[in-house]
Amino acid sequence: MSGPDLSILEQLLEHHPELIALRAERGTGRRVAGAADDLGRLLIGATDAPAHPLVAALTEGAPDEVAILVGLCRGNLMRTMTTTVSILVFLAEFLKRREEEAEEEDGDGDSGDGEAGELDGAEMVQQAFDAVAKQGQMLDDLNQLLPDMGWGFGKGHLESALLQDMARFTELLQRSAALRRIADELGRLERTQRKRPKPPRGGRDEVVGVRSGGTLSEVLPTELALLGSRDTEDLFYQRYVDQRLLSLEYKGAQADVDERRGGEGPVIACVDTSGSMSGVPEVIAKALILSVMRRVLPKGRRVRLMLFGGPGEFEDRDIGRGPGAMRHFLDFLAMRFSAGTDFDGPLERALDLLDEARYEQADILVVTDGYASAGHAVVQRVHALREALGFSVVSVVIGGSPRGVAPFSDRVWTLPADPGALDNLNLSEWDQTFEP
Repeated sequence: MSGPDLSILEQLLEHHPELIALRAERGTGRRVAGAADDLGRLLIGATDAPAHPLVAALTEGAPDEVAILVGLCRGNLMRTMTTTVSILVFLAEFLKRREEEAEEEDGDGDSGDGEAGELDGAEMVQQAFDAVAKQGQMLDDLNQLLPDMGWGFGKGHLESALLQDMARFTELLQRSAALRRIADELGRLERTQRKRPKPPRGGRDEVVGVRSGGTLSEVLPTELALLGSRDTEDLFYQRYVDQRLLSLEYKGAQADVDERRGGEGPVIACVDTSGSMSGVPEVIAKALILSVMRRVLPKGRRVRLMLFGGPGEFEDRDIGRGPGAMRHFLDFLAMRFSAGTDFDGPLERALDLLDEARYEQADILVVTDGYASAGHAVVQRVHALREALGFSVVSVVIGGSPRGVAPFSDRVWTLPADPGALDNLNLSEWDQTFEP
């Protein structure tokens, strides 16, 4: 059985931001960072005779502590990288402190008792354990946020995706507390959805004909009979997938709702990343998008994630099934909201996407604080295409005013952005209507 790929470990250590910062220093920082590869090989178990003098001195001065850390890493690349960086940062601080103490002693003409500069092995081990624990918590948080999305990843796959991009890994590690908060808010949002009473079914008081569709509860018996033979079973499933099963057509209130095809196709999610969305709104926005993804991705529906800021500032990411989509989403979790606000660009792009075959069944979700408005021409285009294509635009306003999104939205929901209101987070539908 082959061991971990040491070339990958070397690349990880080479590109780690904290080690890059140490290498940029003169003297102690650069000297300590130069020990990274040797220390990494020691911790991962690839050598027990390190050549770098600093690592050799460490094994001689704190053999028991080094043995504990070798056991902690256990051949794991991610743990080894995190532990190596933690130890080197600790050693850099320790050596700088010892140099400062030596200069002070020389200045005072007093050699002291020789105890002040001794290496605290217990503190070094504790710092490494804390760093690895924080890394493990981040992985647990991400696994909690991203279950059952059809991406086929477990923790090992997630680690692999993170290790391919040290900038993303470090950013997520620094934001681990924010990830936990997003998970908390996601839980509140989903509990709110479960508690909301479902609208009563009814109003189907008259059968007016037969139509093609895919609702099994309304399929004609002659179509269900296709399932009775192996020769025709595949034909039934093909018609079901293509939405061509002959079904009863009803007239009534519930039938009117079912005629809308919204909620069956992809979701184009436009997320405001302006500076006014930073802090609590950012946490809630990410939790909301997570909630949407957890509902639609397992059903084979796609999410087109559009992150927009000021004029001309927006990123367009297609999130479906597969590891590439997961990396897009990890980027979204890691990013900080700090741009301006412009609705026109993302709305125009979303409307353009509706012409593409895989998005012709899509609906549009806008998540914002509402501190902007769309241009008249864009609003008119939304209304014109809505009549032609039958899509819906649902907006969620976090903290701000719904008036900015009302002219182009079918429904507007509001969420509080006050940190004190997070304990009772609840979506509320805005009931005021506006003329286009």
